[in-house]
Amino acid sequence: MLTKKKREQFGRAGLGCASVLLITGGLLYLLQSVSFYRNYWGGIVFAPLAILVGMAALWLTVFHWKRLCKPLIKDKKGRSINLPTDDYQKW
Repeated sequence: MLTKKKREQFGRAGLGCASVLLITGGLLYLLQSVSFYRNYWGGIVFAPLAILVGMAALWLTVFHWKRLCKPLIKDKKGRSINLPTDDYQKW
């Protein structure tokens, strides 16, 4: 079982890799003077938008990771709720 810190590290690395892939893919197509390309599923992708989304994801990964890791579920008093998966080892 991964600890919370390890899960955050894997998540950060995964988001960082995905954002670098988006930026690189968009740049490669722009260097070929192609502004649209088709993705794996056949959908049309606008290369500059892919670069912007990748840069935004990289910005969040590097500078605002703590904000992304905040628990989204809170009770009526504003306290974060522990999910059963977080307390699995305590059972």
